[in-house]
Amino acid sequence: ARYNQTACRPRQIQIQYPFFHSLKKYPKPTYIPSFRVLGPDAQPVDIKEKFKGHFIILNVWATWCAPCVKELPELSRLQRVYGNGKYRVVAVSVNAQKDIDEIITFIRKLGVDDIAGYHDYEGQLQKSLPIKDLPVTYIINSRGQILYQATGDARWTSPEILSFLNLLLATR
Repeated sequence: ARYNQTACRPRQIQIQYPFFHSLKKYPKPTYIPSFRVLGPDAQPVDIKEKFKGHFIILNVWATWCAPCVKELPELSRLQRVYGNGKYRVVAVSVNAQKDIDEIITFIRKLGVDDIAGYHDYEGQLQKSLPIKDLPVTYIINSRGQILYQATGDARWTSPEILSFLNLLLATR
């Protein structure tokens, strides 16, 4: 599918779409730190290494967070839009009292199997990145640099956000 990249005029978008109000641009190259989480197969995974060379939408969420749960189906649709090519949607749960099996079961019940479910079982992610509110999503380029941080739930498949994401891909 082709998207209108001219729709991504920063001033107009910030005024018209609340998502862009919560978007924080990283002013200088900030590389995603290495951190281990449990993958869907209950094995430790370093997200930085696993998705090296890919654009990543790294979503941090919890089962008890209503906006997080509301956003997961939208992130699943976003993964379907991009397939396993341009962007990889990675959802990392920060539930302290849950294990990876409970997280995967929760994801399946929501019907969002398109996104990879991971669990921050040791709290490494929360120690590595500035997480104050949930949900929080980091947009990371193929070189592992955090470009943007978005706080709150978003309509990730809206034409405006898709245009924005496609523009980021085009300006690698």
